Order: sequence, then C-alpha cells, then structure tokens
Amino acid sequence: MKLFKPVSLILFILAMFLYTTGCAPEVGSEAWCKQMKAKHKGDW
Repeated sequence: MKLFKPVSLILFILAMFLYTTGCAPEVGSEAWCKQMKAKHKGDW
C-alpha cells in the first residue's frame, strides 16, 4: 500500500501534463495562427 500513493501521484502529474499539452493547437495550423495574432507581440 505504500507504493500506491507515489505511483498514483506520478500518474496524476503525467495525466495533467498530457492534458495541458494536448489542448494546444498544432504549430503552423490555422488555429495556431489565429491564437498568435490574438496575443501581444511581447508575449510570444
């Protein structure tokens, strides 16, 4: 049971990482270009 907590924490962190990176549009796509146009040039 001591192994369950660290493993579940690692899986949770990995899932959050994949969730946040999976939501970004592909670089060079039309959605990405629109997103970049909406940002201020200093935020790039």
